[in-house]
Amino acid sequence: MVFNIFASLNQRKEQIVLKMKSILTTLLLFLSWLSFAQDEIVVIKVSLNDESGKPLAGVILNSYIEDSLFSSHITKANGVVDSLKLPLGANYRIIIGKQGYVSKIASLDTRFYSVSNLQTTTPIHMRMDITLFEECYAGNYEFMKTEPLINFKLDSTMFLQYDRKHLIMMKKKVEDAKYANLSAEDKEAFSAVYDEGIEQMELENFDASLDLLLKAKEIVDCPFVVDKIQACEIALNLQEEYQRYLADGDRLFAENKFDAATTAYQKACIILPNEQYPKEQLAEIEYQIVLQKANEYFNNKDYEKALELYNRALILKPSATTFNDNRATCQKEITLKQVEK
Repeated sequence: MVFNIFASLNQRKEQIVLKMKSILTTLLLFLSWLSFAQDEIVVIKVSLNDESGKPLAGVILNSYIEDSLFSSHITKANGVVDSLKLPLGANYRIIIGKQGYVSKIASLDTRFYSVSNLQTTTPIHMRMDITLFEECYAGNYEFMKTEPLINFKLDSTMFLQYDRKHLIMMKKKVEDAKYANLSAEDKEAFSAVYDEGIEQMELENFDASLDLLLKAKEIVDCPFVVDKIQACEIALNLQEEYQRYLADGDRLFAENKFDAATTAYQKACIILPNEQYPKEQLAEIEYQIVLQKANEYFNNKDYEKALELYNRALILKPSATTFNDNRATCQKEITLKQVEK
């Protein structure tokens, strides 16, 4: 009886030792995989913007393997997650969301990865630039809570691909969903004024565009319409400020106050850099200053310096003829001086 008890205790001890060895072996294998996985990874830099291109802070990126949360990140003030690290060999679902915005999903399948395919332990780097748009009652985007917008795949040659056909299909689906909750009548009325408002904005007819977009807002009062209205208002304010600096520049130019006129035209250029008139006026001021200085040298009979500046004025304004006689006199006087020597 005693022998049986000791035999039973010895068997139990052996079982515990074997179990501990098994646990230790499993732990070592896990730690070995973990160490390996830290090298064999995809590193993703993610940039999040709104529809106007401004960085979005506070966007949450949750990465899942199957239904299990693997990692969670949040964008900084610059709208960026610098380093989203995902070990190779799994199929990930990355859910991107922020309160008040329509969520998006991206999938990344790295299951084709194998050690033999990898020539180096250097991480695979990729970049994702994502735009989120604000929620709007006119649209129905429920499908975006479950369907990936884009599917990435790391193939057997370690080349990162994406499903182009799926992306095109999803973009169309998103576009079709934009006014899905509107009646046919409201959709037609809204599209008529909104589309024309956008066209007028592109033509820089901001007054007309603003009137049309305000009518569109009466039908669909959503953030994307408000954003366009605000863009028109900003553009109109800039045009008003531009015209004010332009008027100041023209007045000062007429008074031969070239330094002050230059400042006004330069400010006009900063506000609307594509406008040519203030640039032409700045060139005209430079020409007038050079010509004034040339005439001063001419009147003081410093013909060499006068000729140098007349030549420069001619480069600035090849069509100018007002100083031709003075320039010819300079050339003549310089030649006579050389002959006398």
